[in-house]
Amino acid sequence: MTSLCLCRVQSFLVALFLIVGAMVLAVPNVATDVSVNMKALHCTSVLFAPNKTTVCEPEAPPHLSGIVAIHKGDTRIAEQHFKVAALNYQHPIAIQKLIDLWVEQDRWDEVLSVLHFLPVSSQQFMHLAQISISTHPSKTVQLLHIAEEKYPEDLLMKARLLIYAGKYSQAESLLQSTSYLQQQFESQLLLGMSLFYQKKFVEAISVFAPLYYGHRRSTEIAYWYGRSLRYNNETKKSIEPLKWAADSESEWIKVYYQLELASAYASIGDCKNLKTVLQFVRTYPLDTLKTLEVDQWTQSLENTLQQICPICPAINPKNR
Repeated sequence: MTSLCLCRVQSFLVALFLIVGAMVLAVPNVATDVSVNMKALHCTSVLFAPNKTTVCEPEAPPHLSGIVAIHKGDTRIAEQHFKVAALNYQHPIAIQKLIDLWVEQDRWDEVLSVLHFLPVSSQQFMHLAQISISTHPSKTVQLLHIAEEKYPEDLLMKARLLIYAGKYSQAESLLQSTSYLQQQFESQLLLGMSLFYQKKFVEAISVFAPLYYGHRRSTEIAYWYGRSLRYNNETKKSIEPLKWAADSESEWIKVYYQLELASAYASIGDCKNLKTVLQFVRTYPLDTLKTLEVDQWTQSLENTLQQICPICPAINPKNR
């Protein structure tokens, strides 16, 4: 009996020794992992410290090295790092940075070539489509075809891309023929937009009005409802929703809403409010007004102000 107990004790001690030994052997690996992570964190912590000479350890992930290179103004090196992280590891930040870099450099062919196989979200597709509308309309059509292949079941994204690509009747047919889409808020917004662009203003008003007066009113709905009214020669009625939309928090969007409201005031000859809105628009930062479309629209309204209200002093374009 005594020998049996001793055997059991010895077995237990051997097992305990093996467990402890395995834990000791694992410690260097843990330390190495921590070291690598600390180096990556160190790389991030000094991104905005240009006076430091060594900003990134060799073991830092390539997407972080790319961000460091961007900060130092070396886009060529940044692109190399982002390519490694995006194409080899499909790192989401690297993918976004690489695409943003190519868009900024107007290299749309490279953008379209990687969209086929890289995991890009539907939101990124929509962002790219919004950028391409004014600069490369043909690329918007190509984005639509790629999105149809990658996201065949996302019909709302397809409808919005159809609108961006100028295929308004196709968007209308898609939204009206799919029963479950007819119950969704965004689909009704898109349907109204597709009708507006086809100059079916009465039908667009019939879509937007219930949304505007319902419990889910938004600045975008107010804008499109007011715009449809104005283009349907119901200018006075358009003032209220356009004023509501002009209170949007986003400055980039607000400038368009403000100019639409100013156009409504110009149509009814309301000099006082027209001048007030234009003065407000000119207080925006220069980068908000730098687009040719916004600048021309604003200048046209200022010319209109001088024609219909000759006694009003000219607006001083401080921020132009």
